[in-house]
Amino acid sequence: MDITFKNNVKIENTTPGMAWSLITYYYWAGKLHLFSDEDIMDLASTGSEISKKLVENLGTNTGYFRSIQGKDALLYMLIRTYRPEICVETGISAGFSTYYILKALEKNGSGTLISIDIKDEVTMANKKFMAGWLVPDNLKNRWQKVIESSDIALTAISLKIDFCS
Repeated sequence: MDITFKNNVKIENTTPGMAWSLITYYYWAGKLHLFSDEDIMDLASTGSEISKKLVENLGTNTGYFRSIQGKDALLYMLIRTYRPEICVETGISAGFSTYYILKALEKNGSGTLISIDIKDEVTMANKKFMAGWLVPDNLKNRWQKVIESSDIALTAISLKIDFCS
């Protein structure tokens, strides 16, 4: 399924669920003047990159709908809009949210994400991966991964936190 937005913004080969999510985000982003057509394309391409990586490593892309339809696209929108400098997330797992947050920070041209998790390993489809394994290398320059209890790690952060998920 292909969808075309105003100004000939076109997203090809998408699933009905993803198309519906993108249309919804596109509508509200336009109504609220949150971000551009380029950001919608970024959401779609990030979802496609995640889907491809899931298929390559797991043989399925079951997490794909979660990432584009859930809180991750909203996180992207909020970070693009409010442009925080220091973001903190507790819990990394495969790195769905991490990927979207880092992508938004990259588009903003500034900001750092500190991700905290108690373990540096995640199991998906009976395979073990490092926490945040979905995050591509080109986004890791804005990322600090902390493997420790969030109680301890959060008290050690002496920076002004602008955004927390």
